[in-house]
Amino acid sequence: ASALPTFESSESSVAPTDSDDCSLAGIPLWLSDAQLAGIPVRDLNRLMEQQRLTEDQIARVKRYRRMLKNREYALSSNRRKDELCADLERQRDELRQLAASQAASLRAHRGRIEDWQVKIAGLEALLDGRAELQQLPDGFSMMRPKDEAADAAGDCSTVPKSTGYQYH
Repeated sequence: ASALPTFESSESSVAPTDSDDCSLAGIPLWLSDAQLAGIPVRDLNRLMEQQRLTEDQIARVKRYRRMLKNREYALSSNRRKDELCADLERQRDELRQLAASQAASLRAHRGRIEDWQVKIAGLEALLDGRAELQQLPDGFSMMRPKDEAADAAGDCSTVPKSTGYQYH
């Protein structure tokens, strides 16, 4: 069996209350609250037996010890909850930043899509012969769909006939 601890302090770190149910007032146990909460049950039982405590005193010690353990558990539970809340808040902030970044990226992509849609519509109109192309590469100023009446009158361009366009 293990040796019983010897303790010097006879005062509890918690002030006694009016109710004997939650204090060790008048009970000769030389343990601090931390020692009482941490001592193994077998050692505590031997110590109480050596001190010749009454059944009522033993019950009060056990209730007080349980109260101390519950307090420790509540404190550790609150710490874990606080840590979890802090972690969740950090994750929330990271997700908000990610959402803002993704929204900006989406706006940029939508802008590019709109640009391409305008270009595609212009090319489709050009291919359908419904629009004029105002700017051309290599210094050409304008191309229009081929005018069949002008072509019949002999006004032909240098653009090959296969394109369907003439230069004006």
